[in-house]
Amino acid sequence: MEKNLDFKMMNIGLGAGYGYNFVPGKGWLLHISALPALIILSKTSMSFGEERVPMTYDFPEIIITGRGSVVRQWSNKFLGLSVVFTYTDIGKAENLTVNNNKWRIRTFFGWRL
Repeated sequence: MEKNLDFKMMNIGLGAGYGYNFVPGKGWLLHISALPALIILSKTSMSFGEERVPMTYDFPEIIITGRGSVVRQWSNKFLGLSVVFTYTDIGKAENLTVNNNKWRIRTFFGWRL
């Protein structure tokens, strides 16, 4: 008999953030922003086969998203690097703490038509 791991999560939260763009010279753009969110209500559970483990909600839980990028533009072309960081503390189940840290780095190139 095959057992599947099932993870269900529902969050209601309130978030506010700030972003800043800086142009240090012609053709350059630097960006940084942060968006913290406070989780007001959370209903999360894990199940493995027929066994369901509800996860406790410890107020406050926070999700933090940070972004940064550098863009260089010349004539009708641009080149850039973008970074996104997300930290999520999504709860506890018995002696298990579930945290999620995620980094995404992307480079891009384009041109204006």
